[in-house]
Amino acid sequence: MMELMIVIGIIGLVLAASWGNIQSILRQQRLTGATNQLVTHLRLARERAVAEGNNYIVTFRAGPNDYQIWDDEGNDALLGAADSRTLFPMPDLTTLQNPTFFGANRVIFLPDGTCSASGSVEVTNGEHVKRVNVLASTGKVTVTTP
Repeated sequence: MMELMIVIGIIGLVLAASWGNIQSILRQQRLTGATNQLVTHLRLARERAVAEGNNYIVTFRAGPNDYQIWDDEGNDALLGAADSRTLFPMPDLTTLQNPTFFGANRVIFLPDGTCSASGSVEVTNGEHVKRVNVLASTGKVTVTTP
């Protein structure tokens, strides 16, 4: 019984010593998940623009910490009655920052697969940053670490 108590005590000490590392790993995983979610939504918006033959607009809003995707049925960049819009809040403990698409906070995916402007938006957890890039000539979405 004494040996079992000693083993449990050692396991407890090891867990206590590694708690900071575990928290750091969890924060990094949360950042990766939030970035992957954004990349998936951007790629889906591009695919839908091509498949449906109309613009899809992604607007990044740093203040409320969310982004919205809307189907621009009239291809006029104006939100109309036929246009649908979906709001995606950023996951807890992650934030959007520095959306730069030639001075705008949005990117428009066009029916030919290209987009209105090259640019990027950053996702951060306070410690680390991941940059999501969009290339205008192809609509390609990539992730880099600045």
